[in-house]
Amino acid sequence: MNYQKKRATIHSVISKHLKGIIQITFPILVLLYFYFVDFSLSLLATSLVFSFISINFIGAVLHRVFAHKVVRIKSDFIAFIMAYLGTVYFTTSPRDWCGIHYLHHRYPDTDKDPHLAMRSWLILKHSTIDIDPDDLRKMTFFYRDLVTRRPVAFFSENFLSIMILNFFLFLSFGIDALIYFYFIPVIYAHLGEIISIQNHYVDGILGGVKTSDEHNGRNGYLLSLLVPFEFNHGDHHDRTMGDDLGNTLMRKLFS
Repeated sequence: MNYQKKRATIHSVISKHLKGIIQITFPILVLLYFYFVDFSLSLLATSLVFSFISINFIGAVLHRVFAHKVVRIKSDFIAFIMAYLGTVYFTTSPRDWCGIHYLHHRYPDTDKDPHLAMRSWLILKHSTIDIDPDDLRKMTFFYRDLVTRRPVAFFSENFLSIMILNFFLFLSFGIDALIYFYFIPVIYAHLGEIISIQNHYVDGILGGVKTSDEHNGRNGYLLSLLVPFEFNHGDHHDRTMGDDLGNTLMRKLFS
């Protein structure tokens, strides 16, 4: 194996498992920091408010705009900023996040649903799934803008480098900035994803109202108020392009 291939292989392996690594290490590092270094109730409260607002908004852009295309962001600069925020806070490039979500909607709650491999309290296999070549062609066409539009594609092509640079960017503002405005929001983002995925359990482990026999998505499930744009998750599966809260907000902001 030559140097370039070896480097690409290492990059791929680290990127593939980074989400699971972060889900384990970030909470531990935050708790260690609180116990051994410093704990500020006011900063924690600010961080939680920041996380609720920012992560739900960024998640809505990833989900409704990039993944479902309910509206197109016309400005390349704004698309670049939203792709950056989605990448660093959800620790997945927009292209990969959207690809997984595409398959989730195409094959909900089946063996081909990538969320099936994520139904644990840790998303350790976020990108581990065999994709049918026909599905790959359809995904490539549907998300061609994520591949060809430079402001967005940039983060898929340079994912690991962006994550490392972002870590040091926050650290340059001080350890408090890193803990309260990067680590904790990332934990919040992952928690929101995990909650949404648990919503699809057949036995309704988090409760809620099942809306269809075609999928296990539910409305009003336990803890869904932490991710209010997903409160109507069952309806979203039934009417992906409907006029629910998330779609309506995105259309008003970016039309």
